[in-house]
Amino acid sequence: MSNDLRNERRAEPDAGELARSIAARWNGEPGRHWVDGVDHFDTLLDPMGAAVLAAARLQPGERVLEVGSGTGQLAMQASRLVAPDGSVVGVDLSQPMTDLARTRAAEAAITNLELVVADAAIVNLPESHFDALLSRFGVMFFADPAAAFSHLVSRLRPGGRLAVVVWQERSESDLFALPAAVVARLVPDAAPTPAPGMPGMFALSDPSAIRRLLLDAGATDVLVESHRRLLTAGPTVTETVAFMKSSSGFEPVLAAGPELVEAAEEELRRLVADHMGPTGVELGGAAWLVTARRPS
Repeated sequence: MSNDLRNERRAEPDAGELARSIAARWNGEPGRHWVDGVDHFDTLLDPMGAAVLAAARLQPGERVLEVGSGTGQLAMQASRLVAPDGSVVGVDLSQPMTDLARTRAAEAAITNLELVVADAAIVNLPESHFDALLSRFGVMFFADPAAAFSHLVSRLRPGGRLAVVVWQERSESDLFALPAAVVARLVPDAAPTPAPGMPGMFALSDPSAIRRLLLDAGATDVLVESHRRLLTAGPTVTETVAFMKSSSGFEPVLAAGPELVEAAEEELRRLVADHMGPTGVELGGAAWLVTARRPS
């Protein structure tokens, strides 16, 4: 074996180390950011969650697993659909987000929802148990996607259903493409976050990749459909720009200094002002709606 190949292999990230890094991140600032902006995120992503629920066709009495349950919106919606005798288990890496989800569920008097802080890729749940597996943008962060999907599909009972959404390429959603273009123009040397091939929002943007992952995991009837919706990025231009500034993709501009930040804010205001609609700033969001089932 050549030295170059040995060095290349040593440079590959260890899956365990990567998983710990991802968990630490979601228990840090990103998790707190979601908690602080829970109403904003609920409004933004609810249309995509509605697509997941429609595809899942939940029935009263069913047992449901949600991956990436976050602050609990989709889990609570699913809990109501399977009540009174059904149940939902929501799994998320983030303690701060899960703490808020538990509070919200208690305030809503939802008693058939269990929320677990764990890595869904290895969480200790019974095999062949769940009627449905759901996720709204929660399956793109696995350190080892192949192992994670194999584990999750095996939690479904024979004939159990899967319905998830993942983001398409960044360029397909104005929600992400508009601020990304501003960052690229003002800080052209900024590296993409995360690096290509690493876990992150767009890690499953290739529809053939998620199809292959599910087939290799033992799923069948895998269908990947484009799902595009207008998403409310903020009730006003000012709040939308503030939301975009708070994203990790805007960090290169913040690091570049106040002059570039001011220039970016001005450009973003001009861009998003053209997208005002009945609910606020409405920007296109493009996801893959993925459905599959475990063979009977």
